[in-house]
Amino acid sequence: MKFYYKPGGSSVAEGFFKSTNIKNMVFTPWTLALNCHWQGIFFMAHRFVQEKVLYTKYEREEFELSDGQIIGIEWHIDKESGGIPTKSENGPQDKRPILVLVGGLGGFNQASYIKNMIPLANKKGYKCVMIGYRGTGGIPVTHGKTYSSASWRDIKEPCDYLKKAYGQDRRMHLYACSLGALVCTNYLCRDDKAPFESAIFYGTPFNINVGVDRIINNLYGIYNHAFGASLKAKLR
Repeated sequence: MKFYYKPGGSSVAEGFFKSTNIKNMVFTPWTLALNCHWQGIFFMAHRFVQEKVLYTKYEREEFELSDGQIIGIEWHIDKESGGIPTKSENGPQDKRPILVLVGGLGGFNQASYIKNMIPLANKKGYKCVMIGYRGTGGIPVTHGKTYSSASWRDIKEPCDYLKKAYGQDRRMHLYACSLGALVCTNYLCRDDKAPFESAIFYGTPFNINVGVDRIINNLYGIYNHAFGASLKAKLR
């Protein structure tokens, strides 16, 4: 495991390395997945089966961004309160803390790293909701742009809405994966009034330029074509 960071540039990072044994940890791959390509293939096969067999149900609340684009706010349908929280004159009836989830480049609400987190969070007493990107979940792109790691305002706006509509007397927390982790890092760095008590980001690309180069040039560009096909499908 090799770390890419600027020594002395972050007191948080330095404290993390000193207080943990992470530098000495060794990643041991599965026997039949000895390189990153096979790991990716097995992961995609597992995700495909899981997404088709274990379907997680949501109730969609459509949200209009400041430029008029509609995105989906996907409320997980649970046993305690169903999907979209109900409101009363005294505010939301469900008082559980809200866990906001943001997915990766190609994932939506059936992505394994989202749907596997939800039952764990439910058991800990959280109400789960996922914020979709532009053009995902069957909602067409209508305002000339899709999403990227710079699309932090597309997360800020619905999060501010969630806090105002459902979270006035409830704690809110943030969980994001991969591209979503990049977007939300940008978001929290730029908004010191973000409505979250805590945030955790998983699978964050630490050097986006190196990552993009590998996607374009590795394995004859297969990854680039796969992501490109997914993007084209969203834009049609």
